[in-house]
Amino acid sequence: MKVILAVPYTLNPHGGVETVAYNTVQGFKKIHSLLEKEGITLIIISTAKSSKIENLADYPNIKVIPYSLPPSATFTGFSHAYRNNKKVIRKSDIVHSHDIYNAYAGIKASKPTALTLHGIYWKEKLADRTTLKKLVYYSGNTLSFKHIFRGLTNFVAISPYVLDELKEARLNTDKVVIIENPISDVFFSVKKETDTTKDIDIIWYPAVISPRKNQLAMIETMKYLMKEYREPVTLVFTGGITDKGYFLALKAKTQKYKLSNNVRFLGKIPYKELLELYSKSTLAVLLSRQETAPMVISEALATGTPVVSSPAGGVPYMIDHGIDGFLVNPNNPQEVAEKIIRILEDRKLQKRMGTNGKKKAIKRWKAEIIAKKLIGLYLKVYEEG
Repeated sequence: MKVILAVPYTLNPHGGVETVAYNTVQGFKKIHSLLEKEGITLIIISTAKSSKIENLADYPNIKVIPYSLPPSATFTGFSHAYRNNKKVIRKSDIVHSHDIYNAYAGIKASKPTALTLHGIYWKEKLADRTTLKKLVYYSGNTLSFKHIFRGLTNFVAISPYVLDELKEARLNTDKVVIIENPISDVFFSVKKETDTTKDIDIIWYPAVISPRKNQLAMIETMKYLMKEYREPVTLVFTGGITDKGYFLALKAKTQKYKLSNNVRFLGKIPYKELLELYSKSTLAVLLSRQETAPMVISEALATGTPVVSSPAGGVPYMIDHGIDGFLVNPNNPQEVAEKIIRILEDRKLQKRMGTNGKKKAIKRWKAEIIAKKLIGLYLKVYEEG
């Protein structure tokens, strides 16, 4: 059986779907003997912009073909994907795409096709700052997705929340299977710093700087937190700046509240520094307006880091309130501050939440577990097709 896996796979992932793709392939490599046993050849159509691929000589049943979508993919991506990939798709048995363009190519080639979607276009459109470019992107892809959905053999939902949204949109959910995103094994190996080695508590907000990620709510929270919590604490923002105007507003608010000594903006950081931050951080915070299945939460839990988050989108399916973190109203900075202080002040609670989160992550998000679920899906589709 030949399976096309269209993902932005590269050895140097830059977060988001590229990281999902990298972790997924690592999961398949870990269980490549199962691929061989089931007679599955995995042909990866890599849509990564910088498709740096390793030598896969040790994995003869995994092959990689670089492919670049056009800059104007919203309009021309469908025909471009089919025209460039139809030969290899026609020789396959199943297509599993992580983008709507190669899913269209699979359907047009009359192949059983599964699609994994990593965001809900119509929800993100409401939560993000509106620009003409984003309006065209979200609106165009919403219409395209709903059209393509009808031709899919299966739709892979990365969270039960996605299933909820599809039902609300009155789409046929009989074809939906829930398979979550995998995370890298390195997060399970992170050693948390202890009180004896920690000079200061670090609150980490790992997200790109944008209105949807709602960092301003955290600055408002810090105003209350600094009045009530007397121990040394630093808020660290990491992530690239996708909205310069919003970033400048963040900086201005930080200065207005005289928080410059307690708030740091590190921008996009290397992988090694990211792991070090997970080790040093007392907790992670995410007060987003909209999320589907944010990997920063699964990664934080895997490192034993409690999370305080808004209940946006699929987050309540990831955090058990009071067990491995807290769900809070992002529009109530006093409530957010109270929950953060509760974790900062109670070291036993920190440890208990960290242990609970890691146990959950091991059961749900290890790469080989996700790879086995995908193999199960491919075999089911192949047998039924």
